Amino acid sequence: MALPMVPMRSTSMMTVEVKNRFACGDILELMSPGGNIKFQLQQLEDRNGATVVVAPGSGCWVRIPLPAPMVLDYALLLRDLPGAD
Repeated sequence: MALPMVPMRSTSMMTVEVKNRFACGDILELMSPGGNIKFQLQQLEDRNGATVVVAPGSGCWVRIPLPAPMVLDYALLLRDLPGAD
């Protein structure tokens, strides 16, 4: 599941257009030309900044914390699928 992102350069958050459902506690991987980072999603907000626990799917926009400082140009966000090793 690859998700387009809009970096919010003034904060440590990024805005993501959701294509497939994901939730707090999921393992995500942020892939960028500068390197890949796997992390467990601990925080999720809707576009208005309200805390939510699930990004329900297509058509939804959410904000998630950047796991590390990085340039998001050409980056993709993916959810690890359990048992897909």
